[in-house]
Amino acid sequence: MLEEALALAKELDDSSLTGEVLWGFGTSLCFVGRHGEAEPWYGRSLEVLQDSDAVFVVAWVHHMRGLLRTEKKDFAGAGFRY
Repeated sequence: MLEEALALAKELDDSSLTGEVLWGFGTSLCFVGRHGEAEPWYGRSLEVLQDSDAVFVVAWVHHMRGLLRTEKKDFAGAGFRY
């Protein structure tokens, strides 16, 4: 289903929707424990959403990616500020 949503978002040339679908891919992988596979989807989502006004999704992608990086003890990559 996510593959179809991604194809439609790209066909509509809707960057916000495309970014949200990419976030969905990452999150679905995260919830089944495939964390290593999830992080690249979050990166792709942020690339697409970089100049969008989808601030909630951008924040949530940063949150999820930060959790994954924290799990790997990559505190700087997770955005921790000491």
